[in-house]
Amino acid sequence: MMLVKCSDVCLRTKWYPCDVEAAGFVTSDLHKNGLLSDIMQVYSSYYSMDQALLSTRIYFYGSASYTYQEEDGDYHEIKIRVGDMVEIALVDNESGFANIKAILKHHGNNEQDYVFIYVAWFEDLLRQDELISCPIYRLQKDFSHTYYRIHPISTVKPKSEVLFVHHCDSRCTADNHEPSNYEYLQNNFLFSAI
Repeated sequence: MMLVKCSDVCLRTKWYPCDVEAAGFVTSDLHKNGLLSDIMQVYSSYYSMDQALLSTRIYFYGSASYTYQEEDGDYHEIKIRVGDMVEIALVDNESGFANIKAILKHHGNNEQDYVFIYVAWFEDLLRQDELISCPIYRLQKDFSHTYYRIHPISTVKPKSEVLFVHHCDSRCTADNHEPSNYEYLQNNFLFSAI
């Protein structure tokens, strides 16, 4: 798996224990949250580190930014927040769409801090909305483990313009989307409002 070299990582909005619980996590411990195997997989797949973790403590944040350098030498700053819909680079030049649920920091065995994103993946339902012909996706529920949920922050594709809108049904109102409706439309009509 390919990693983009990033620098100047800046984490913002550190979560308090009440924020961690409100987001559906138990504590700041990897094992108690059921994330130990996920983060071990990330260290193995992305960093070729196959070893037991000395620390299982993680820190949660609401937003992050980092700088990356393109092959042509240009620098770009990437900013992400919890709740953002992003495109994530996967193996073999493939990518997938996901919703960022948390930004995590872990202190690795080599005394370096690693920043990860915890995501819920969008699953392409292979059908389109009849009215506007946009692809329909379903946001996977937290208990669905079809794909890895944790990835290094640098796997967020920098030039992605991902826009998903809730695929409202009759249960949605003008003020609230129905929480049991996990369907979204990929907006293929990106334009600037006048």
